[in-house]
Amino acid sequence: MTGYSMIQYINNVRIDHAKELLQSKDLSKGEVGYLSGLNDPYYFSKVFKKHIGVSPLQYRPREAFKTR
Repeated sequence: MTGYSMIQYINNVRIDHAKELLQSKDLSKGEVGYLSGLNDPYYFSKVFKKHIGVSPLQYRPREAFKTR
């Protein structure tokens, strides 16, 4: 129905959740990956970059957490 395989659909949902976490919380890459269901930080980065085009750390807004 969606045009995606089951794995592609699940990864799309995981990456959408990871994008929300990266924009709203000051979590490490590993924590974001774990909370998104991708427990290996290296695999999380690989999947994220494949779907979004940039690494998770490049995607995170830089100004959002400068107040520390």
